[in-house]
Amino acid sequence: MRSTLVYLLLVGAPLVGLSWILRWGQDLAPPPALGGPWALDDGALVPCLGLAGPQLTIEQSGQFLMLGLAETRIAARLHEHAFETFATARAGTCEGTRLRIHGEVDPRAETIAGWVDGACPSCASVPFSARRIIAKAP
Repeated sequence: MRSTLVYLLLVGAPLVGLSWILRWGQDLAPPPALGGPWALDDGALVPCLGLAGPQLTIEQSGQFLMLGLAETRIAARLHEHAFETFATARAGTCEGTRLRIHGEVDPRAETIAGWVDGACPSCASVPFSARRIIAKAP
């Protein structure tokens, strides 16, 4: 009798816990996958930030993003389908200026649309858009 009670406790408790965890997490959805290279539009963002080329690289771990613009790496956090972060321009017409970068992701179209806002006149509310660069099969 005692061994049956111990068995039910040692097997039943983890099963009840597992079912509770599965029920609690059934509505969780992963964030959109954004990692990889993105092509920026040829708008005012490239000269504003002094970028060598119109390419954005995103590294992702869950909701945490690392945006790579030329040699500048900017940490951001994804909330639903949008991110907002702050960075200091290291080159370009706004060198040394603190910038706010806001982007909204459309995972179906694989595009990002947003704006950069800074105190410098050439970076005041500069819109940008980016599209995912899809690697061609060899």
